[in-house]
Amino acid sequence: MSLALSFPLQVYFNSPLSALLPYLGILLMFVLDSATASENTPGVSNWNSGKPIRVLIIIYVALVVFQTAWQTIFKFISFYQGITAIAVFVFPAVFFLYFRKGVAEKEIRTILIFIAVAGLIVGGYFAYDSISKLVFHKVPEYNMYVHQYQLGRLGDSIGENPSRTSATSRSMGLLEKHTVSAAWISIGCFAALSLLPQHAIIQRVLGMTAYGVPLALGMNFTGLIGFLLVLLLFEFDGYSFVRGITDRRTLLKLFYSICAFIAAILIVSFFIDGGLIQAAHKVVKAQFEVISGEHVSRVSGHGYFVDLLSALVSFPGIISKFPPAIILGDGFTPGFGVLAKGGDYGFLDTICRLGVPLFVAVFAGFIRLIRRSFWQIRLLNSKEDIHANHLRFAASVMAYILFAEIHYSVWSSKSILPIVFLCLAIFSSCLAPSTRRSSSVPNIVK
Repeated sequence: MSLALSFPLQVYFNSPLSALLPYLGILLMFVLDSATASENTPGVSNWNSGKPIRVLIIIYVALVVFQTAWQTIFKFISFYQGITAIAVFVFPAVFFLYFRKGVAEKEIRTILIFIAVAGLIVGGYFAYDSISKLVFHKVPEYNMYVHQYQLGRLGDSIGENPSRTSATSRSMGLLEKHTVSAAWISIGCFAALSLLPQHAIIQRVLGMTAYGVPLALGMNFTGLIGFLLVLLLFEFDGYSFVRGITDRRTLLKLFYSICAFIAAILIVSFFIDGGLIQAAHKVVKAQFEVISGEHVSRVSGHGYFVDLLSALVSFPGIISKFPPAIILGDGFTPGFGVLAKGGDYGFLDTICRLGVPLFVAVFAGFIRLIRRSFWQIRLLNSKEDIHANHLRFAASVMAYILFAEIHYSVWSSKSILPIVFLCLAIFSSCLAPSTRRSSSVPNIVK
């Protein structure tokens, strides 16, 4: 909960130190676990770095520390910026360090419950903010507090994007960006679905609707499409559907989900006198104009995809201005870099942060983990197996984050990156070495 709500706490207390609350909790668990470790129950300090996931994490942490250290030493960035980079990009690895050893079912279930609750809280405000601004043209008071806090932290760099305080802009949500708010709603849904029995169709349909409707009302289209694609893959077995293999139970669940979603949207629209439909139509039209190229950028005069091609063509020249960035990236702070982060093409930001080799290794590794999880879930004899549920959550989160890179990066958010490391820990402790070609279900429970 402190992960999801750390930003509102930062705004309330007007201090970034609230973002450290999750790490104080995990540090306490780390100390208690290490203090009570025995030969039969090794603590988290007994960390074998031989596995690929762990080696990749070590390389990543070393890269962040190295980049931040030399940029701070040579005063390209301030000492405060260096400390912030370590806190945002290195501290989350503690989540992997603790959870990679495997946790009790009661413990992971509690974590997933609170992730699901946090997703509902973020989703509730996402919908409220959108309706308040687009339908009633009133800016919630919280948005003004956030704007003042971000002005104090970022200065004039946010002055060109007044979406938070505009009564005609779509919702920015409870968190620092609309993309992060949308991601937390999706992650909350994936957590909720991992807690529900596979055969409970009505409960699962209601769960997807409870998260999908606020996401739709918030009108973050990249987040909504990523959310639907992940559900199609893992909840509705999209792989089998593409191959022409249909299951009556799955088709029934899909039909119920569509009906429930439409009914919920209509009910919400009825209670606000149809203003929502008009506002949504205007926003959807604007988004299609961006995609089609009819709406052009004020800077370049081109549409989205033309700008994307232009960015891809010019990117090698941009990154070559600082040749080490091709291999090592350009760092993890806004004070130094070959490319300003936070643009419309998230994968370019990520390449600049990580460098080409690590970017390829991370993305190829994530895709492989998702595929292996997908096949392992399919091969498990019982859909109620706790490891299958955990893997489904981790693979869903990773698939969503990879899709988000098409537009905006969300993995680098201080509330999302710890969840990434939690998912890597689940892969490390639950994923069998080989699953796709196996003729029998691996014994992973032991």
